[in-house]
Amino acid sequence: SFHCTQESRARSSSSFPLHSPPTPPDPPRVMAEAALSAASQNSLGMPMVGFGTYQLSVEEAERSEALKAGFRHIDSAEGYQNEEGTGRGIKASGVPRGEIFVTTKVFPGYAVWGAPEKGFDETIAACKESLRQLQLDYVDLYLIHAPFASTRLEQWKALVELKRLGLVKHIGVPNYK
Repeated sequence: SFHCTQESRARSSSSFPLHSPPTPPDPPRVMAEAALSAASQNSLGMPMVGFGTYQLSVEEAERSEALKAGFRHIDSAEGYQNEEGTGRGIKASGVPRGEIFVTTKVFPGYAVWGAPEKGFDETIAACKESLRQLQLDYVDLYLIHAPFASTRLEQWKALVELKRLGLVKHIGVPNYK
């Protein structure tokens, strides 16, 4: 049989607490902010971990807590149809623009899907519309979302021009197979 006295209970509770362990000194948010800091950027200044807005509604993009959680790279796209909310969220965050790396992408069009392919002028206009919706003077990285369009060389020339105009800092094309 097991016998437990008041004295043995007192000894065991001090040796083996029955309550939760104390809160660690560095809460997860502080650690996340440290992990997402400037130390985790590539040579372009782009944080290596970003927050993507794919599949967020305009409202969800606006209410995102990503910047408050420490993310400093926001990835958006014309095709996500939420740049307006993303822009409002960036503005409302209070994080200085110089601390945020913003990527967005032009939807190039795709004839197979019945989406008109953008040429030079349409690509320039699409970037300016993205900037308006994002409430930004420039984006850090502007991409042709995928090289589907037969007009991709015109689109690339437009990206080069956008960089020359200072509307984008870096340009590129992802999603090659």
